Amino acid sequence: DLKFIVLRQPKRKEEIISPVWGRLVYSFEYENEYFSAIILDSIDLNKKLIWSKKQSIEDQKEFERLKGDGHIFTQNKRSFISQLNLEPSRNTQLYRTLLHEFGHYVHYLEVVERPFESDEDYEAKEIRDDYYSALSKVEKETFAHQYADRLKKKLTEEKIIPFNSL
Repeated sequence: DLKFIVLRQPKRKEEIISPVWGRLVYSFEYENEYFSAIILDSIDLNKKLIWSKKQSIEDQKEFERLKGDGHIFTQNKRSFISQLNLEPSRNTQLYRTLLHEFGHYVHYLEVVERPFESDEDYEAKEIRDDYYSALSKVEKETFAHQYADRLKKKLTEEKIIPFNSL
């Protein structure tokens, strides 16, 4: 059901205010129609990844994931800094972020869309959509991380990923 994976160049201000590797968009307009899409932002390898030393539990987990992807951090008084490099960035974006966003989409389908495939009315779908929207960020992120971890393990075991660079 996922129609698009969009590769985009973020605007300079977006990179400063809210840098991301990728995101799921539930309603992406294309040719006057709306579809779900995963948007992956291009990465400027001339930039540095700066991670604060003041971390929530979720931030700590993400920091460990980044290190697991191969990012090497040095520290100063306030933060951890890593020069972005091709392989670790590729690991983060293709083998973790993309799969993580698939997890968000599957979660949405399981909670909102798939139950609607029966003979339910539209109002019931709206109630489920409101329920999904009200789920905590932690709950959504936990589902997406677990889904991504399972999918990555399966794809790695089947030797589908990692694939060679061009």
